[in-house]
Amino acid sequence: MNPNLDEPHQQLGKIYLHIGLLDEALTELRKSLELNPGNTMARYRIGIVLIHQGKYEEALRSLKSTPPDINPAIVGRDTVWLLISL
Repeated sequence: MNPNLDEPHQQLGKIYLHIGLLDEALTELRKSLELNPGNTMARYRIGIVLIHQGKYEEALRSLKSTPPDINPAIVGRDTVWLLISL
């Protein structure tokens, strides 16, 4: 994996999220954003990881900062899920 490309880090973060390795997922997703601040899926998935970690206020900030090019219905659904958890 080329460590200077953002997308492999984003995809690895997604895999870690799906298998429950949340700290590892967060590390990879943040690395992806560091390499490419415009990676909206990495930003969105950081919010999802934070929800799973119980860091609801931080997750809400992350989801609110997700640009509108991600399906707003998905972001809205996950934001509601988060708010119910508060």
